[in-house]
Amino acid sequence: MVEVRVENLTKIFDGEVIAVQDVSFKVEERQILTLLGPSGCGKSTILRTIAGFNIPEKGRVLFGDRDVTHLPPQDRYTGMCFQNYAIWPHMSVFKNIEFGLQIREIEEKERKKRVKNALESVRMEEYGERMPNELSGGQQQRVALARALVVNPDVLLLDEPLSNLDAKLRIESRQKIRDLVKEMNLTAIYVTHDQAEALSISDIIAVLDRGHLRQIGTPREVWENPENAFVATFIGEANTINMVATSIDGNSAHLELKDAESGKAHTFKSEYLKGVHLNDKVAVVIRPELMFVSKSKDPTLNQIQAKVRSVMYFGTFERIVAVLPDQTDVVIHRFDQDIPIELNDNIFIHINPKLVYTFGPENL
Repeated sequence: MVEVRVENLTKIFDGEVIAVQDVSFKVEERQILTLLGPSGCGKSTILRTIAGFNIPEKGRVLFGDRDVTHLPPQDRYTGMCFQNYAIWPHMSVFKNIEFGLQIREIEEKERKKRVKNALESVRMEEYGERMPNELSGGQQQRVALARALVVNPDVLLLDEPLSNLDAKLRIESRQKIRDLVKEMNLTAIYVTHDQAEALSISDIIAVLDRGHLRQIGTPREVWENPENAFVATFIGEANTINMVATSIDGNSAHLELKDAESGKAHTFKSEYLKGVHLNDKVAVVIRPELMFVSKSKDPTLNQIQAKVRSVMYFGTFERIVAVLPDQTDVVIHRFDQDIPIELNDNIFIHINPKLVYTFGPENL
């Protein structure tokens, strides 16, 4: 186990494509850090740079006090689990896992012992003589993980290792990976574009966008305290409403939304502001599960009127799509279904002002 530091990392391809720009973060010993972001944001490039497959144009990668920036992959003591597993089809499970030890010239008795332990760690001890084409996708994923673990890595690197599995198996596998990493006291860096996967498996999440680090923090921090509109909308489902900040008093603002037909101003209150100034056009982000519905206006609540466009029943909740006075559609997840809501009903949506995430122009 070892602390990993990435300092001011910049990676450019073909002399002009900036894949990663000035990214810095730290992964403490025994932590799982997830690099999260959409396709093309630079997360796999960062992981491959940490592994040694990419050399950065700028910045450093350190394992503890050891600068590994220019070391080849085999000298970094990392284990890597790839998206496509990269299992050799002509080798048995045992031989696949053993291969990395042979490259490191580990003697045979020690190799057999380590492979046996690795197979046991991923609950695959009876599959050693099987060929890859005799395994399910989930079993192949566990073989790839065992191969990464067998070399006793200082750092475990995982590049979207669950993307080829079905939804149910992904949920089971991410729990197994987290449990295994914690049991073995490993430092791990995990790449995914799946927000639920990142929230469930991580100690720390680094959210990336177009090569830039947009926020880093615990899963709870990035969910509950997003620094910008990108993070607020990328982590989980969210509604974005364009409004204007018509008054500001400390950490509280009154926001205005214009009726598309009458021009009448509708006001809403927010007590979560990032980079908001008076008269700014702001992005207001509200999560569907934090929006509550009633059929009557209550002046004591932070409310805005809407008209129901559709209602879908999902068992534990109703998914309501409603149109606001400015013609913006919003999605509401309604768990309290005591009051029936029908198509074309006029409703009032209310929400705690502390959960109305409001971002000024520089925090989009």
